[in-house]
Amino acid sequence: MRWTGRLVAILVILGALYTSVSARTWIVSKDGTGDFSVVQDAVDAASDGDIISIRAGRYEEYHVVSEAPTLVAYVEIRGKSLELIGEGAGGTIIGPSSPDHHSDPGADVTIIEAQDFETLQISGLGFEHSPWRMINAEIGAGRLEVDNCVFRVGHSAIGATLPGGGRVENCQFTDLESKGVLLWAPTATFDIRECVFSEVRLPVFGAWSPVDCVVADCSMDGGVVGVTFVDGAGGAVMGCSIRMMSNYGVALSDCGAVNVRDNLIEGDSGWGMILAYSGSSVIEDNVISTITGTCLFLPSPNDHMRFKNNDLRRGDGFYVKTTDYWPYEPPVFFDLKNNYWGTTDLEEIDEYIFDGNDDPEVNMFVLFDPIADDPVRTESRTWSSIKSLFESVDLPLH
Repeated sequence: MRWTGRLVAILVILGALYTSVSARTWIVSKDGTGDFSVVQDAVDAASDGDIISIRAGRYEEYHVVSEAPTLVAYVEIRGKSLELIGEGAGGTIIGPSSPDHHSDPGADVTIIEAQDFETLQISGLGFEHSPWRMINAEIGAGRLEVDNCVFRVGHSAIGATLPGGGRVENCQFTDLESKGVLLWAPTATFDIRECVFSEVRLPVFGAWSPVDCVVADCSMDGGVVGVTFVDGAGGAVMGCSIRMMSNYGVALSDCGAVNVRDNLIEGDSGWGMILAYSGSSVIEDNVISTITGTCLFLPSPNDHMRFKNNDLRRGDGFYVKTTDYWPYEPPVFFDLKNNYWGTTDLEEIDEYIFDGNDDPEVNMFVLFDPIADDPVRTESRTWSSIKSLFESVDLPLH
């Protein structure tokens, strides 16, 4: 029995050693000094678990994946787990040199189309000018890991359904017409950390249950909605700077449990947050400010939500608005007690809360007294301080 146990242990160790030794690294180089000069050729030659090292240069070769509907990809990965490593996002770029490269306006164009894989790892790459998605992983996908990459000028960066979860770390997203990271069910625990989103319409979007996504220590500047959880999706938003979204900094709509904590949410004429059927979400220790807009929009009941120890700064707008187009019966009450409002004058606070006390058609009311006496002591997260965290990420070539 002892010998059998030892034999099994030896075989396990030998199997692991064989796996690590058998993984091959393929070199892709534009000048012909590697194994291939086209990324797709290396992918086709690679076996499950191999590494593809892509040297500096722009890789513009693409092919048609399917005709109906038309799907075009620069790199197509099917049925194998791979690791793609570039020499830095400013040096190794996959995608055309101009956004109008593709003449067929009806084609879905992806930079990396990945299907039926267990694990896909991508690092040190720049992605540019895709009229659809830069990484698309929705059919038979497992786990996706992306770090030190740049996604710029296009429609969307990453769209995926990932039962194996994954992460996106230390990446930059710039000038995207739609989404930065889109996750939909079923996606297990997925982390988006230390990323910068600049002029991205919807930086992070989680849809449908089950989706579990943590957005932490990220910066978002410009766009429409910073972080969105809808239709049962849940997770967390922690330690982020979310600035100048035209609609909402954070949107929770018919979502699962979301922990929103220690964020700086700054707006102009839009809304800091919308909380609509936000489930058992916890919103604590955030600074929510606006110049001419409204800090909070509460269009529907949030019976199990906890909202406390937040700092609301209204500028010339309102602290809170409820809706005037859905007279709920019986009365709905929002518990916003124990938050800081920038003043201890209860009449002033009430003046800038729009609820059933202001419109007889509105049957929803905000409860805000007692109030906190001191501002939220949250870490300062200005745009300049956040940007300094990511100086190691190379900017892409123009």
